[in-house]
Amino acid sequence: MSFLKSSLFICAFLLLQTSADELLAFQRRNIEVLTPRSGQRGTNVSVIMQGLNIKDACEVLFYRPGIKAVAFETLPDLENGISLHHGGYVKEQVRCIFEIAEDCPLGEHPLRLRTKDTLTTVATFWVGPFPIIPELERGGFEVTYSGGNTVIKENTDAIISPNDSLEMAQPVPMNHTVAGEIKVARELDHDYYSIQAMAGERISVELDCVRLCDKAYAESEYDLLVRILDENGKVLASCDDSDLHVQDPILSIAASYSGKYFIHIRQQLFKGGRWIFYRAHIGNFMRPVIAYPLGGQVGTTETIQLLGDGLGTTAQQITWPNKTGDFNFYPGEADVKPPSHLPLRVCTFPNALEDQIEQTHDAPVALNGIIASAGEEDVFKVFMKKGVQYRLRVFARGNGSPIDSSVWVRHVDKQDLAVSIDDATWSERGKPVIPRGLQRPELLDGSAIHTPQ
Repeated sequence: MSFLKSSLFICAFLLLQTSADELLAFQRRNIEVLTPRSGQRGTNVSVIMQGLNIKDACEVLFYRPGIKAVAFETLPDLENGISLHHGGYVKEQVRCIFEIAEDCPLGEHPLRLRTKDTLTTVATFWVGPFPIIPELERGGFEVTYSGGNTVIKENTDAIISPNDSLEMAQPVPMNHTVAGEIKVARELDHDYYSIQAMAGERISVELDCVRLCDKAYAESEYDLLVRILDENGKVLASCDDSDLHVQDPILSIAASYSGKYFIHIRQQLFKGGRWIFYRAHIGNFMRPVIAYPLGGQVGTTETIQLLGDGLGTTAQQITWPNKTGDFNFYPGEADVKPPSHLPLRVCTFPNALEDQIEQTHDAPVALNGIIASAGEEDVFKVFMKKGVQYRLRVFARGNGSPIDSSVWVRHVDKQDLAVSIDDATWSERGKPVIPRGLQRPELLDGSAIHTPQ
């Protein structure tokens, strides 16, 4: 082999080795575990972060307002470090206090930890409206990894306060959030909670698990199911996925009698894993899953319908914000607002509703309808100027609607379609282009440019 060929071979080998190392480094995260995963507005929460290269913490940088981190303390390293599938390693520990303001925005708060010489990768913390109580079950099993395999073994701790049956269900007051965890075992971990409700009272359960997980390498272990049972264990309602929160379930029913009800939480399919935390919001709060219309014109006042709540469809008057774009709407009065928002949309265009379908509307306009049965379609008449470029963009699946929409445009005097829209790409949605493997519901909402001729 010539010197030139051997040099090229060595260079190629070094490039491949560098690429592999960079890929591994890309998957590594400084903060692998942050517990607890959430806190209540207006409270202080002691938080422990675990991972690598997080010693000498100086500051937590939050991407949203409402939380301040104080009182940093470096804890002793874990006696036995934890190696993870993706190349991560958990060894170091830092503790601090999160001071959560009374008006802190609800939901997810991305953050980074700044140390003396490191700005960490992103971790997350969640804020909710309700008091938080822990799941009392502790102990049982632990998971380790060996040769790429998940190994489950009993630990030395006895199970304390098990809640794996109706008889052992943990009592929960209304309008509280349970900070729970799916315990790794050789079979499904069943978590039961009991509540008291009055006849005609709303029972709502909203579960966060997939949304709580901030690991891109997770599998189906975070896909949970929730059921509401009567006092005899009969299933009254069950949910695995939801249109609003995708893989995280939502349930809302009306209590048929006064007395005890049970909430049952488990994995949809058994899958071993580590740190399978969840938040179970349980109470009588409103829980509509969609609004009609899904948006409105800036600064105007409109009455919207709230659908999917356990007590039926209700109406609420709303004044649309003066700022265009996404609008996080929390329906209901202050004492019954849900823990998460309905994603609505605000624009400068006037609304045209389904009951105005016979009218001709001047573009630009926001068309709103409800597809209630298979094969149904809404056909609106819109006046567009010849030679003017228009953007057609659908807001449906990305705003919690179950519909995978399709849109067509044709001239009233012609049979051939001028444009037909189905799904969209990231660039067509006006968002940064990211790897094709990462999908989001709004990619099912079509987007296109049309110039009438």
